[in-house]
Amino acid sequence: MTQKNEHTKRNAVDQQSKAFFKGGKFLWEKSEATVWSDIEAKIEAKPSGKVSRLTSGYVRWAVAASLLVLLGIGTFMRFYKLSIETNAGEHQLVLLPDDSSVDLNAKSSISYKPYWWRFNREIKFEGEAYFEVEK
Repeated sequence: MTQKNEHTKRNAVDQQSKAFFKGGKFLWEKSEATVWSDIEAKIEAKPSGKVSRLTSGYVRWAVAASLLVLLGIGTFMRFYKLSIETNAGEHQLVLLPDDSSVDLNAKSSISYKPYWWRFNREIKFEGEAYFEVEK
Protein backbone atom coordinates (compact mmCIF):
# COMPACT_ATOMS: atom_id res chain seq x y z
CA MET A 1 0.00 0.00 0.00
CA THR A 2 2.85 2.40 0.72
CA GLN A 3 4.30 1.86 -2.74
CA LYS A 4 1.00 2.91 -4.26
CA ASN A 5 0.92 6.10 -2.12
CA GLU A 6 4.51 6.94 -3.08
CA HIS A 7 3.70 6.35 -6.75
CA THR A 8 0.64 8.63 -6.51
CA LYS A 9 2.66 11.38 -4.79
CA ARG A 10 5.44 11.08 -7.35
CA ASN A 11 2.94 11.41 -10.23
CA ALA A 12 1.43 14.51 -8.59
CA VAL A 13 4.87 16.09 -8.20
CA ASP A 14 5.76 15.22 -11.80
CA GLN A 15 2.56 16.85 -13.07
CA GLN A 16 3.17 19.97 -10.96
CA SER A 17 6.77 20.30 -12.14
CA LYS A 18 5.72 19.88 -15.79
CA ALA A 19 3.10 22.58 -15.31
CA PHE A 20 5.64 24.88 -13.65
CA PHE A 21 8.20 24.53 -16.44
CA LYS A 22 5.55 25.13 -19.08
CA GLY A 23 4.82 28.49 -17.47
CA GLY A 24 2.05 27.30 -15.18
CA LYS A 25 1.91 27.75 -11.43
CA PHE A 26 3.36 25.37 -8.91
CA LEU A 27 1.07 24.33 -6.06
CA TRP A 28 2.82 24.93 -2.73
CA GLU A 29 1.78 23.74 0.71
CA LYS A 30 2.43 27.20 2.26
CA SER A 31 1.43 30.57 0.90
CA GLU A 32 3.96 33.22 -0.02
CA ALA A 33 2.98 35.39 2.97
CA THR A 34 3.50 32.46 5.36
CA VAL A 35 6.94 31.72 3.92
CA TRP A 36 8.01 35.37 4.23
CA SER A 37 6.73 35.62 7.81
CA ASP A 38 8.68 32.44 8.73
CA ILE A 39 11.86 33.88 7.20
CA GLU A 40 11.43 37.20 9.03
CA ALA A 41 10.83 35.38 12.32
CA LYS A 42 14.06 33.39 11.86
CA ILE A 43 16.00 36.57 11.08
CA GLU A 44 14.69 38.37 14.16
CA ALA A 45 15.24 35.41 16.49
CA LYS A 46 18.46 35.35 18.48
CA PRO A 47 20.92 32.58 17.60
CA SER A 48 20.43 29.61 19.88
CA GLY A 49 23.64 27.79 18.98
CA LYS A 50 26.96 27.96 20.72
CA VAL A 51 29.17 30.87 19.73
CA SER A 52 32.80 29.83 19.31
CA ARG A 53 35.70 32.21 19.44
CA LEU A 54 39.06 31.90 17.77
CA THR A 55 41.41 31.05 20.58
CA SER A 56 45.00 32.17 20.73
CA GLY A 57 46.14 28.57 20.18
CA TYR A 58 44.77 28.54 16.64
CA VAL A 59 46.21 31.97 15.96
CA ARG A 60 49.64 30.84 17.12
CA TRP A 61 49.50 27.77 14.90
CA ALA A 62 48.42 29.88 11.92
CA VAL A 63 51.27 32.37 12.48
CA ALA A 64 53.78 29.52 12.88
CA ALA A 65 52.56 27.84 9.68
CA SER A 66 52.77 31.13 7.76
CA LEU A 67 56.31 31.75 8.95
CA LEU A 68 57.29 28.21 8.03
CA VAL A 69 55.90 28.65 4.51
CA LEU A 70 57.73 31.99 4.08
CA LEU A 71 60.96 30.47 5.38
CA GLY A 72 60.58 27.55 2.95
CA ILE A 73 60.00 29.85 -0.02
CA GLY A 74 62.97 32.04 0.93
CA THR A 75 65.23 29.02 1.36
CA PHE A 76 64.17 27.63 -2.01
CA MET A 77 64.84 30.98 -3.71
CA ARG A 78 68.24 31.29 -2.06
CA PHE A 79 69.62 27.82 -2.71
CA TYR A 80 67.98 26.64 -5.97
CA LYS A 81 70.66 26.58 -8.66
CA LEU A 82 70.28 26.14 -12.42
CA SER A 83 73.24 24.46 -14.15
CA ILE A 84 73.79 24.14 -17.89
CA GLU A 85 76.60 22.14 -19.48
CA THR A 86 77.66 21.57 -23.09
CA ASN A 87 79.32 18.46 -24.45
CA ALA A 88 82.28 18.29 -26.82
CA GLY A 89 81.42 19.83 -30.19
CA GLU A 90 78.29 21.63 -28.90
CA HIS A 91 77.41 25.31 -28.64
CA GLN A 92 74.49 26.54 -26.59
CA LEU A 93 72.88 29.94 -26.07
CA VAL A 94 71.74 30.62 -22.49
CA LEU A 95 69.42 33.51 -21.60
CA LEU A 96 69.85 34.87 -18.08
CA PRO A 97 66.99 36.38 -16.04
CA ASP A 98 68.07 39.98 -16.82
CA ASP A 99 67.96 39.31 -20.61
CA SER A 100 71.74 38.96 -20.83
CA SER A 101 72.91 36.10 -23.02
CA VAL A 102 75.78 33.65 -22.79
CA ASP A 103 76.96 31.66 -25.82
CA LEU A 104 78.64 28.58 -24.33
CA ASN A 105 81.40 26.91 -26.31
CA ALA A 106 82.21 23.17 -26.24
CA LYS A 107 82.82 21.51 -22.84
CA SER A 108 81.69 24.60 -20.90
CA SER A 109 79.30 24.97 -17.97
CA ILE A 110 77.47 27.76 -16.25
CA SER A 111 75.37 27.80 -13.08
CA TYR A 112 73.37 30.56 -11.41
CA LYS A 113 70.49 31.11 -8.99
CA PRO A 114 67.54 32.35 -11.10
CA TYR A 115 65.22 33.19 -8.17
CA TRP A 116 67.96 35.06 -6.25
CA TRP A 117 69.08 37.01 -9.35
CA ARG A 118 67.52 40.33 -8.21
CA PHE A 119 69.65 40.32 -5.08
CA ASN A 120 72.91 38.88 -6.42
CA ARG A 121 73.90 38.53 -10.08
CA GLU A 122 76.44 35.78 -9.48
CA ILE A 123 77.47 33.19 -12.06
CA LYS A 124 79.81 30.24 -11.71
CA PHE A 125 81.39 29.52 -15.06
CA GLU A 126 83.95 27.06 -16.47
CA GLY A 127 85.18 26.85 -20.04
CA GLU A 128 84.79 29.27 -22.95
CA ALA A 129 81.86 31.59 -23.65
CA TYR A 130 80.82 34.87 -25.20
CA PHE A 131 78.80 37.15 -22.91
CA GLU A 132 76.37 39.88 -23.95
CA VAL A 133 75.53 41.64 -20.70
CA GLU A 134 72.56 43.99 -20.18
CA LYS A 135 72.82 46.87 -17.73
